[in-house]
Parts: sequence; C-alpha cells; structure tokens
Amino acid sequence: MLPEGLLILLRDWWRAGRQQGVLHLDGWMFPGRNATVPISTRQLYRVVVEAAEAADISKRVGPHSFATHLLEDGVDIHVI
Repeated sequence: MLPEGLLILLRDWWRAGRQQGVLHLDGWMFPGRNATVPISTRQLYRVVVEAAEAADISKRVGPHSFATHLLEDGVDIHVI
C-alpha cells in the first residue's frame, strides 16, 4: 500500500493534469513529450535528483533507491 500522503499527491497530480489537458484518459500518468509515450528513464532520474536537492538530501539518489525504500516499507511490488 502507498503511504497516504503520496497517494493524495498522485491523485492531485492526476486531477490537475486532466483539467489542464496534459494527461489524457488513455495516456500515461507521467507522460514524456506527448501523452502516448511515458517519461524517459533519463528524465525520471533527473526529477528524482532534483527532488532530493530540493529536500536538502545530499546523499546520492535515483529512482531505484526510491523504489527500494518503498519495497522496504512494505509497498506491494506490483504497485511500485
């Protein structure tokens, strides 16, 4: 199960994206250059690094480390 705060943020992201026309019903939750293509792994890495910097986390991070922490916290692997 996702942490409640994260689930709320993801729902807000989905609603706002739909209202702004960025996210389409048959598209990706995190689209790339258009709604039919998912975000690239390189761009995802950049987003995670920027989020860590914004949170004043000096430790080296990446999407894999985030997924590992979710798994360690008991989040179902299918959700991750």
